[in-house]
Amino acid sequence: MSGIDHMEATNQLLVFALGDELFGADILRVKEIRAIGSIRHIPEMPDYFLGVLDYRNVIVPVLDLRKQLGFANSEVTEQTVMIIVNLQQGETDVPVGIVVDRVSDVVDFTEQALQAMPTVDQKQQSKLLMGMFKHQSALLVVLNLDGLLDGTHLENIQGMLAESA
Repeated sequence: MSGIDHMEATNQLLVFALGDELFGADILRVKEIRAIGSIRHIPEMPDYFLGVLDYRNVIVPVLDLRKQLGFANSEVTEQTVMIIVNLQQGETDVPVGIVVDRVSDVVDFTEQALQAMPTVDQKQQSKLLMGMFKHQSALLVVLNLDGLLDGTHLENIQGMLAESA
């Protein structure tokens, strides 16, 4: 017998900040971290929907994660970046840009370390937040990227993009 017991599967999270709060997203879903760049505004969209950008010849919706999660300050600074992530909609990967205050780290974690979020608005939380875990001295909230845009929002955005093309 080897001296190794059951190994816990280790995942990696890209850690980023919204204000002073730390969040994490599955690193395997991250395509690129980049400057915000030129975003084309689309009228009559929710306030957290900043518009779209051309990302490698694909029109990508861009969300201000700070506004979507209810953070008051959404000012763009030198550290503000966009993370291009893949959301899964059915069998399809859909690239989406999310604007965050800054990217800070990549950390390892196990599913067993993930603790449930305190319940306030369970319906909304279950879509966006997978849970939290303690990393060093901070609590890190792990996002469910697929909950950022539900299928209806995504279809509406894709429909509006097709109309404006």
